[in-house]
Amino acid sequence: MVIPEKALAPLFEQAHEINVKLLADGDDDPYPLILLEADKSSLEFLGQVLIAVARDDEHCGFQFGPHHAGSAHFSRQSQFGLYLHRLPCTHEMGPDDADQ
Repeated sequence: MVIPEKALAPLFEQAHEINVKLLADGDDDPYPLILLEADKSSLEFLGQVLIAVARDDEHCGFQFGPHHAGSAHFSRQSQFGLYLHRLPCTHEMGPDDADQ
């Protein structure tokens, strides 16, 4: 069993500057994009987070964001946090999953 917090503990000790925002050509853009912007070490950190979520046998979801746990990893300009959900999810999501 791999739990993201335990697997990523050494990486979470260092702050990162991840910027997550809506990237659109205008207010009426029917196909907006989400921009994930960061330096090399922050992008590598995101990659390790994705791997940890993929390998976690106990939970199928993990969240962190600028106004949630893990805020030290987001820039002040970040408009969104991230909720990662692995499929198939083999258990019902409970209150503990929302806090991961």
